[in-house]
Amino acid sequence: MKKIALLIFSISLICFSCNKNDQKGIFYGIDVSHYQGDIDWSKVKKSGIDFCYSKATQGTSFKDPKFDKNRENTHKIELLHGAYHFYVSNEDAKKQAEWFLKNLDGETNIDMLPVLDLEQASIKGTISKDKLVTDIFLWLHTVEKALGVKPMIYTNNPFANKYLTDPKFAKYYLWLAEYGVKHPKTPHTWKEKGWVIWQRSEKGLVSGVKEKNVDHDISNENYSLNDLTYKLKDSKK
Repeated sequence: MKKIALLIFSISLICFSCNKNDQKGIFYGIDVSHYQGDIDWSKVKKSGIDFCYSKATQGTSFKDPKFDKNRENTHKIELLHGAYHFYVSNEDAKKQAEWFLKNLDGETNIDMLPVLDLEQASIKGTISKDKLVTDIFLWLHTVEKALGVKPMIYTNNPFANKYLTDPKFAKYYLWLAEYGVKHPKTPHTWKEKGWVIWQRSEKGLVSGVKEKNVDHDISNENYSLNDLTYKLKDSKK
């Protein structure tokens, strides 16, 4: 009887492991850039991190020097990895999207949804709200057409409530940044759907990351990891 019970328990563990990405619940992540330097991703994963994002590109010509290495090393240990683009308003939106897509070349493993980073530092010089919104949608539509999946939007309340007021933005998952609170306030545009990922700290401590300051994220318990991932069918699109 003990052997049978042990066998059932072992099978259940295997099934849970296989189906973890299908389970809804709270999952933990970090997001990084070259600022964090070299990262020991094995230690990161062992510390309980389920997913990570790393900066890929900014504007039309900057590529984060650690992006390829972070992507390669996370894939080696089967840690879900995603890429984000930091948007700047004074450069061509379509060219920014194409630059981001170009640097995803070779991405064939399951990864987190692509992300567009929008925040106060994205505004360079003078631009009207209408022009900014039009350009942001152009970036989103360009990436969506190429990858066959809607990107996620990373932002905060001040930026979202000032610029991202078009109801069509609610079609995109929200990654919300807000620190020092128990429950984040959802921007008006997403008040019905809520956030999908919450960046709750910019000073997280995670084993494997030498820098003390690392962004710490959690997922909404109403989503599974599979809800937040995609697979590039053709990495050379």
